[in-house]
Amino acid sequence: MSEGSHHEYIRVGQRIVGYMRVTNSGHIISIWINEPYNKLFLPENSE
Repeated sequence: MSEGSHHEYIRVGQRIVGYMRVTNSGHIISIWINEPYNKLFLPENSE
């Protein structure tokens, strides 16, 4: 039961500072913030 996913870029002005991995139904899988944190955030499972 694997659902498709895609990336949504996080922008500040013209710069891409990170991206979110989102399922096709809109659930956020992970958030990568490159500037200034260089860190991967995994949201708590809300199920």
